[in-house]
Amino acid sequence: MLSTQVIGEFVTATVRKGRLSFPDAAIRAGYFMNALPVVLILPSTIRRAFEVKHRYGFSYYDSLIVATALENGCTRIYSEDMHGSQAIDTLTIINPFVGI
Repeated sequence: MLSTQVIGEFVTATVRKGRLSFPDAAIRAGYFMNALPVVLILPSTIRRAFEVKHRYGFSYYDSLIVATALENGCTRIYSEDMHGSQAIDTLTIINPFVGI
């Protein structure tokens, strides 16, 4: 699944880093949204993100990704930004680039 936040971060990061033009990033985001369920960030998600940030020390935006995943029953997050192989409740954070 994807959160609305992750879609926005994908577009922003790929355009800022010069990997894609904005129109191309928007097209790719559309492909992701067609392929995967998209979930919204709710007030309960924000409150849970505050708890995750306090407990684990992630940035607020990473905490929001974790909270969204937890609320939606995800068991894994793939991220190069967060601490790889860390477990948070029923969720495991995996850095897909470790060992490459």
